[in-house]
Amino acid sequence: MSPRSDPAGRAGRLPSRIENPADRESVVFLSLPASPDVDPLRFEVHYRAGGSGAHEHVHPFQHQRIEVRQGLMGFRLRGIERIYRPGEVVEVEPGAPHLQWNAGDEELVCLQEQRPAGEMEKFLRVVFGLVSDGRMTTLQSAAVLAEFSACTRHVGWRRGIFLLLGVVARALGYRGRPAEYYGGGSVSSPSSPDPRPAA
Repeated sequence: MSPRSDPAGRAGRLPSRIENPADRESVVFLSLPASPDVDPLRFEVHYRAGGSGAHEHVHPFQHQRIEVRQGLMGFRLRGIERIYRPGEVVEVEPGAPHLQWNAGDEELVCLQEQRPAGEMEKFLRVVFGLVSDGRMTTLQSAAVLAEFSACTRHVGWRRGIFLLLGVVARALGYRGRPAEYYGGGSVSSPSSPDPRPAA
């Protein structure tokens, strides 16, 4: 099945553009997969000057294709760094450690594809929503990563620490996939419940 275009974001129920102010990053969803286990998720990533991914990471089961549309992209793949310019493409195989950042003074715009999509859309909406609402603590991050480990994982010593923190976070009642961020509500709704249950 081919991806369906949904620029309004789930028939207008969710925004097609989400913001991560901590990383100076925004994502614009271009198409949503009809069959997430097979079809890709396509989206634009915008990094303002100084913006970057949070930490080096891997996608254990997804192939990633990134095409630079505007600006300069710094990219580290398996420990090797280089600069990509408009029109250039980097392919990231599943399990390959990588990190991207804005290496220039103007906005960096990339066209990105994750194949298969899996739960990447939900993961991005949850992370960006929690950050935008000021709720992304270390334990909350660990809970999210534990829930979405099929999408994204830390590498090196961070991987081990966050595995332990994920156990602690879940024991304390942190929710790793608060549905208000992807189930039909506004990403930044002030009425959204806290991802932790009330004490």
